[in-house]
Amino acid sequence: HWSLTQFTPATQNLAPVTHMERVFSIAVVLVALVTFSTFLGKMTSNMTRLFSLNTHKYQKQIKLRRFISQNQIPSLVAQSLWHAFRRHQISEGRQFKAGFQEVRDFLHLTKSLEAQLCQCLFQDHILKLPIFGRIFTRNTSKLHLLCSK
Repeated sequence: HWSLTQFTPATQNLAPVTHMERVFSIAVVLVALVTFSTFLGKMTSNMTRLFSLNTHKYQKQIKLRRFISQNQIPSLVAQSLWHAFRRHQISEGRQFKAGFQEVRDFLHLTKSLEAQLCQCLFQDHILKLPIFGRIFTRNTSKLHLLCSK
């Protein structure tokens, strides 16, 4: 009965009388305080760490979404990017910017997917140049070869 009243808000009809009972009672309360504080601290620490890990993941997802929409990446290439993102998720505190180099390095893209992404991003700019415009308007597979190098 006495031990339960030490840890709950129950009424305590029993009280220590002798000096040794008081010392024992104080020791039990201190041990309980330290034990509960340690447990609560570990729970708080783990919850904070879990929140931090998810925050970085969500920030990277937002940046990849922004990169895909800003550069109007076709849906097939975007699906491949998301697949690569899920495969190579990392939980470092490093920020990842929405640029071609960062996406390529972050996702560890295969050469084929990197060439597709490069073609999607730079095709309009390459075709504006007169020499490349004449070569690649007839045969887009050569543009894919250029982007893969």
